Amino acid sequence: MKYVSRLPPSVVDHLRAHHGVVSRRVCLGAGMTPRQISGRIERAEWERVHHGVYRIAGAPITATTRLAAACEAVGPDAVVSHRSAAWWWDLAREAPRVPTLSVGLRHDPRLAGIEVHRMADLDHRRVRFRHGLACTDPLRTIVDLAGVAGSSELDDAIDRAMAVNLVTPPGLEAEMDRVARRGRRGIGALRAALVRRGLSGGPSPSVLESRLLRLLERVGIVAMATEVVISTGDPDGREPASYRLDTMIVPGLAVEVDGFRYHHSPEHKTADERRRNRIRLGGTFLLVYTWWDVINEPARVVTEIRAALDARHARPTA
Repeated sequence: MKYVSRLPPSVVDHLRAHHGVVSRRVCLGAGMTPRQISGRIERAEWERVHHGVYRIAGAPITATTRLAAACEAVGPDAVVSHRSAAWWWDLAREAPRVPTLSVGLRHDPRLAGIEVHRMADLDHRRVRFRHGLACTDPLRTIVDLAGVAGSSELDDAIDRAMAVNLVTPPGLEAEMDRVARRGRRGIGALRAALVRRGLSGGPSPSVLESRLLRLLERVGIVAMATEVVISTGDPDGREPASYRLDTMIVPGLAVEVDGFRYHHSPEHKTADERRRNRIRLGGTFLLVYTWWDVINEPARVVTEIRAALDARHARPTA
């Protein structure tokens, strides 16, 4: 790293860990004198970013260095949050124009070019360090983002967090319950987003299956049976030899409906797909729908089930 000669080792370590940015407070704490600090600036080895915050001269100015400098300027209690935290966790496509941080109510920093939120419920015990910077954890990040973001931006962040297992719908619901209070921004928007994404608010399996049956009956499709147990066999003895299907439309054509809360984890999804593959290999054509499909796209569900029925009727007999 350029211009680190004759610096205290702790300052060098700080510069490396904090993307080439350091504060006057850290330098003085490491034993540097005010004259040594000003000398670095006069020799154009360091450049001022904010009052009492410096960066290595000549290094690229990026969204990362601006965020690191903002953390140094606000102070040791600063936590990357809201849109900046979403970007820092790779839940947003690009960094916000202005770095966004949170502090507790005891602090009230007012700095140009930095957005600071004073939060009564900021829990420093849950702060995570990511790429050298203190940051709200993914659950809190999405709750905070919901208070400032539009629906498209929030949906994208939720999808990205779910895709890499940073959060789960039950975890988000628990976080909303933990921080919810009168006037807390974003709670309603996040609840609506989870329902919109089909990740929350779904009925129980029995209610969902009943709704599917009523939907089919309205268009003249009467299921042959429900809760049908079929045998699949298992040559290695590791899987159950029989499975229970939600709805058998006709022999060889079945429909299953999932409530996300019962199938949300990777383990549940893996077990479901293994089971369903064995059902298909056993000769049963299986259609699978979520509660969101049944409630929000009933016409598509009916069309696909009818197409499957037509395909079976058109199949030549042996």
